[in-house]
Amino acid sequence: RRRSASSSSSSSSGSEYSSCPSDEEADIIVKDPSEFEAATSGAQPEEGTKPKEEPEEQMQAEGAESDGEGEESEEEAGEESEEEESSDESSDEGEGGRTSAAQDHESGGETVSWKDLAQAGKAPQLPRTAAEKNNVSRQLIVVLEEACLHVVKAGKGHQLLNCDDHMNILRKKRLDANDARPDITHQCLLTLLDSPLNKAGLLQVYIHTARNVLIEVNPKTRIPRTFKRFAGLFVQLLHKMSVRAASSNEKLLSLIRNPVTDHLPAAARKIGTSRQATNLVDMVDYVSKFDADQPAVFVIGALAKGKVNAPYVTEEISMSQYPLSASVACGKVCYAFERLWGVL
Repeated sequence: RRRSASSSSSSSSGSEYSSCPSDEEADIIVKDPSEFEAATSGAQPEEGTKPKEEPEEQMQAEGAESDGEGEESEEEAGEESEEEESSDESSDEGEGGRTSAAQDHESGGETVSWKDLAQAGKAPQLPRTAAEKNNVSRQLIVVLEEACLHVVKAGKGHQLLNCDDHMNILRKKRLDANDARPDITHQCLLTLLDSPLNKAGLLQVYIHTARNVLIEVNPKTRIPRTFKRFAGLFVQLLHKMSVRAASSNEKLLSLIRNPVTDHLPAAARKIGTSRQATNLVDMVDYVSKFDADQPAVFVIGALAKGKVNAPYVTEEISMSQYPLSASVACGKVCYAFERLWGVL
């Protein structure tokens, strides 16, 4: 019946009939062609036809039901808003308590252990500017000197020079295999950055390569566990000058200007380590005599053999009567300062 009505109207207007009606036409249910024409054209229906009216009693009942539902929804919304406000107030109070505890620690000037800082909900922040570095109190700075980090072209790409994969290059350039040991730096970084001292925010690491390149390591950096991925990361660093975090714009590894003394606190004790040193010490006893609020700099050689030449060092010690790897030396230094500052 709909098709007959639409065909009669389209034939009278001279337009062709469309077999696919629009959505508005499909939703209209008509019993008379005149009603269809009036609905589609927007004209008023004829006087003889009247729209169906619902009984007043039914409309009043539906209105009452809708009013009741509206009142209930308003009451529920009010209760939910009150609950949200109370939860926000409680969370604000908790955050305010933690913040005030941290501020009390900062403003009091008292020496507080790391356990107290953890209970306050705030870890110590590393200094970034030159003024902050000079005013730093508790911090251990480890400088890995003479690190073997050289990039060479191998095949179609670039790789980190090492004695396992590039013996032909070493022979061609007449280099010693001990001068191609980037794995020593890899082991040292794993030991340092995985230590509780670094997780407490009390450690800063610099790498000074044999070719006079200075690298700053962000304590938040997670060093790759495998050497292959570590080598790829440092090839990218030496080519692009910095490596940033994937989730943020923060620099994790970056090349900075020499000399390293420009980045060290002025009041810090600068100590070198060597097996050939005459001052043999027990690290825990030696560090226990330090001023707890004074920063310290330890220079550790990241090379296979030989002695590090660091002119900025003021004293030199030996940690053991036996030769130790650089990674073990880093671990002994970190453990001694963890005992001094109560980091567990």
